[in-house]
Amino acid sequence: MLESSFVGAGASDGTFLTCLNSPEVVGNFTAGLTFYAENGFKAKGEYALSAGDSFVGQRASLRFAYHF
Repeated sequence: MLESSFVGAGASDGTFLTCLNSPEVVGNFTAGLTFYAENGFKAKGEYALSAGDSFVGQRASLRFAYHF
């Protein structure tokens, strides 16, 4: 627990306790594919995973482009 206060708050406004339960170690994994076509088309997909003790964060993206 950490005693906190808002920036610019006066002493009479008091403080509050904050708690952040986060893992000590987090593993990260990222994988992606990129496809190119002769006509200028490009597609890219990516997946990312972050995992730790009682923690999972995932992200996925898909992008398309046409170069002319």
